[in-house]
Amino acid sequence: MQGCWMRVQSAKDQRRAALARVRLRLSKIVDVKCPDSGEGDTFCMENLEGLTPQDEIKFVLSSRADYDFAREFARCTIWPSG
Repeated sequence: MQGCWMRVQSAKDQRRAALARVRLRLSKIVDVKCPDSGEGDTFCMENLEGLTPQDEIKFVLSSRADYDFAREFARCTIWPSG
């Protein structure tokens, strides 16, 4: 189907979503769990491997602490030299 696009989002119950194996033409959304979600320990750092510029990283913020976590995560993990 030419001209169509699809997004893939990892589910919370998939600790190893193997997103690096998703075809390059698909856009991936990686959901990073913030501390106040109560699921912060479910995030698999391997899901960041194989991301491309067309992919997205999503944070759901419910507090200032979550905002600070997301900001620091992005600064140290996503853009460590920026």
